[in-house]
Amino acid sequence: MLSPTDQRIIATADDAIRTKHAAVHAGYYADDYIDTFFQSCAPSQRQVQPIIKRGTHARVACVDRAISSFLAGHQTASKLQIVVVGAGKDTSYFRFRDGSLMGTESNNASRECDWYDVDHSLVIEEKARIIGDSETLAPQYPLKATSHGFTCTTNDQNYTLIGHDIREDPSVLIKKLNLDASVPTLFLTECVLMYVPDPDSKNLLSALSTAVKNASVVCYEPILGSDAFGKMMQQNLLQVGVATQDSCLVRTKTLQSQIEKLVEAGFAKASGCNMWSAYQSVVTAEQRQRANRCEFLDEMEEWVLIMQHYCFLVGTTDDKDTESSLLSLIPKPPQGFSMNK
Repeated sequence: MLSPTDQRIIATADDAIRTKHAAVHAGYYADDYIDTFFQSCAPSQRQVQPIIKRGTHARVACVDRAISSFLAGHQTASKLQIVVVGAGKDTSYFRFRDGSLMGTESNNASRECDWYDVDHSLVIEEKARIIGDSETLAPQYPLKATSHGFTCTTNDQNYTLIGHDIREDPSVLIKKLNLDASVPTLFLTECVLMYVPDPDSKNLLSALSTAVKNASVVCYEPILGSDAFGKMMQQNLLQVGVATQDSCLVRTKTLQSQIEKLVEAGFAKASGCNMWSAYQSVVTAEQRQRANRCEFLDEMEEWVLIMQHYCFLVGTTDDKDTESSLLSLIPKPPQGFSMNK
C-alpha cells in the first residue's frame, strides 16, 4: 500500500499535465500529444489561472531550449542519451521526435538519441498503458515489457520507460538504465529533487555525474529563500504532505546552495538563475510575445514573485568545456550564479 505522502507525490504527475494542457489550449505553445495524456487524469474542479499557465509555459520553454542546446553542443557525436528523472506523463520525447520542441530545429529530430523516462513504477505503468491505448502513439512506439519497465526501438533509437523510486539506492537506477558510458548524456529533473530527503538528492546527483564520461544536468526547482513568500510556500507544501523538514525543498533554499550541491555532486561547472531572469533571457522574445497575446495578466507583481522563487540550473562534468551551449543559456551575474569545482 502507498503511503498518503507517496499518493500525493504521484498525483503531481496529473497536476503537471493539467497545467500544461491548460497552457497549450490557451495558445501558449503547441503540443499534439497533451490531449492523449490529459484524458487519463483524474477529474478536477480546479481552474488553472493565467498566472500558472504563463509560468508553465516559461518552464517548458526553458527545458525545451536546454534540450536544443544539448543537441547543438554535441553535433559531432554519433549518438546521444537523454534521461528524464521524474518524467511523469511528460510528452517531451514525442515532441522531440516530431521536431516540435520549442527552440529545437526540426532536423534534430533525426539525431540518434536514446531516451529514458524514469518515474515511480505506478506512473510508468500508466504511461505505458496510455501509449498502448493511443491509436496515434501505439503504432509508432510499440512498447514491450521488460524487467524494469517498457521499451521500444524505432529507427535505431530506443525509448525506454523505467520504474524506479528515486529515494532508493541510486546505483540501482544506474543499473536499470544501463547507459553507454561513452555517450554524452543529458539528465533532466523538474520539481523532482524537492520531494526527496536532501541526502538522497545528493546521492542521486552524485550517481548521475559519474554514470557516464560526459554528463550534463538540467534542474528546475523551487528556491524558498527566507522571505515571507518563501515561508508561505514551505508551509503550504508541508501541510499538503508532499515535503518534509528533511526534504531538499527545505534544506536547499537558495540559488547558491542549489549550485553548490551540483558542484559537490561532481559536476565540474554549474550555473543557474531564478526563473524571472530565465524568462527574460532563456525564453525568447518571440515566445514572450506569444504569451502576452494569449491572456491578459493582471497579477504581474505576484507572477514575478513566484518566478523569483523557482530556479533553472545547468551543470556539466566536462571541465575542459569552457563554452558549453548549456552553460551559456544562463545569464551572467548578477542575474545568474556560476561555480566551478
